Amino acid sequence: MMKNIELKNPEIDADGLIVQYSVSVPKEDQSEDKIIQEFYADYRSTLDELERLTNNADGLDYALAASSGLIAGIIDIFFVGELGLFKNASDEAKDRFRSDKGEINEKVNRYIEKYAKRKGYKGEGLKGAIDFLEKKYPVAQDNVWSGKHISSANTHHLDDLAHHPTLLGLLSAIVVQYFRLAVFSNKQGSDVVVFVEIDKKEFIRNLIPIVISGVLKWLTYMVEQKEKNELDEELPKPIHILVEKLYLTPAAISILKTVDNWYGHLVSDMGGSKNTPGGGTGIPGMFLSLMKEISMLPGLNNSNLPQLLNDLYQGTAASPLTDKLDLRAELTVVKEQQLPVIVNEILVRSSYFISHLVKELQDNDLQNVNWKNVVPFYNRTTVRMMTVSTVTMEVVDAADAAIRAAAKSGGFVPGFAAQFVVRINFVGLGRCALACTTDAAMGLKKTSLEYAVASAEVGIASDVTMKALDDIQLSKQKTQKKLDELNAQTSELSGFKF
Repeated sequence: MMKNIELKNPEIDADGLIVQYSVSVPKEDQSEDKIIQEFYADYRSTLDELERLTNNADGLDYALAASSGLIAGIIDIFFVGELGLFKNASDEAKDRFRSDKGEINEKVNRYIEKYAKRKGYKGEGLKGAIDFLEKKYPVAQDNVWSGKHISSANTHHLDDLAHHPTLLGLLSAIVVQYFRLAVFSNKQGSDVVVFVEIDKKEFIRNLIPIVISGVLKWLTYMVEQKEKNELDEELPKPIHILVEKLYLTPAAISILKTVDNWYGHLVSDMGGSKNTPGGGTGIPGMFLSLMKEISMLPGLNNSNLPQLLNDLYQGTAASPLTDKLDLRAELTVVKEQQLPVIVNEILVRSSYFISHLVKELQDNDLQNVNWKNVVPFYNRTTVRMMTVSTVTMEVVDAADAAIRAAAKSGGFVPGFAAQFVVRINFVGLGRCALACTTDAAMGLKKTSLEYAVASAEVGIASDVTMKALDDIQLSKQKTQKKLDELNAQTSELSGFKF
């Protein structure tokens, strides 16, 4: 049974933070003692996570990060230069970009053929591989736009969210598969949801695993309730986890098949269609897909951003690019601009590893090193160093781009902007955005965990208080027992006459 203790002060106010709580102290039940043990285990785990989310960077860490960013920025200046994807880039940069894009196209084509052969394709050539994958991995919404004036043959890969190689693209594919709803966003910024016709056999095939999971979940619930009501105890945690995984398995397998089908279809579209193998529109890359998804937000959907993204994807005359911006073009940009980003990554993480290993060895021998403090991954300190280094790299890159753009344009604003973007390292800019976002997200998570720890410490204080009260009660009982024994002895002695 649970013993409820009512405390006179049900809230704590510490520096403006008010924590309300109620305390239930387990008594005389082994399972409830286990609950307390699990609570303390979770509390210690939360403290470890809180430490991981805490930035412990010192002056040396910041100096190493800034130095790494500076070195990477200098490498970008001398070894990357202009991006030949832009129309106003130099002829040399354009030629280099065309050459690199040709190599990327060949690699993409070879990947499509290898992927098709892994999936059962017995023929040769890109056209046959694409045809095989299109038939093996069909998607219900592929041609649903036709005749509805919501997209076109040249833009439906961009307009249809399920054709995006992003998380939202995957979620959209799952929605199409199970709810038969396709989401499009066209160049006018209009969002359209289209109902996809249902094939009865496919619908039943999709529904059966979900029904099986639901039935297993219901049976699990009934067993748990019977165990709890008749035996007054819950299922052991390992058995509970096993049963939980069991009833999720059918639905998980069905969703994994949807993921496999989605990816297989994307591969079939990477290198164009079977009618335009190696060419065609391809699929949008991750950058353009994310921008398209952002352009759907209220306000932005009424701007000229959707039209600009459409121009970039099709490579129209209004586009500032020399070629259409699909996945292959984005991979080419990564190929040309990745060097300083990779160098910066290596410098920051290796410098963190060496400096923190030295700190650990000052207090411990090698066998007692706390490797959590040394490994340069999965901690806030490393993320903060990456934030500092990437920001430094982009500041150096932007300063170089501004100086060169001012020299070429003579300070004329439109010409300056056009020349400025040509020398910006977009891969580095993306890495910088990722580092800043990760740093901020870890900070928010840390704040929420601090509130959780504050509440947990109230419970711990109450538990300690109750243990102290139990000890006092036990001492009282022992004292009372001694007094009773003493009174009994006194009564016996009182019967004697001297």
